[in-house]
Amino acid sequence: MGRSDLALKDLEAATAVGRPIPEMYLHLAQARLIAKDRTGADAALRKAQDSGLDAGSLHPLERKAYDRLLAELTR
Repeated sequence: MGRSDLALKDLEAATAVGRPIPEMYLHLAQARLIAKDRTGADAALRKAQDSGLDAGSLHPLERKAYDRLLAELTR
């Protein structure tokens, strides 16, 4: 909805507590990219991948978003 500031706040809090699931880092990467924080988006995506993100098991809509994120970060 264009409110990356609110999403970032919630996702930062969610990933700081306990053991976050890889998809949380994926969503954090997306929010950081929307907020024009490419470095932060790249770091969050690496955390998602390092914590076991399996792109093949993502919902088809999330898979499309993941593919767009990868394409944007590799430009």
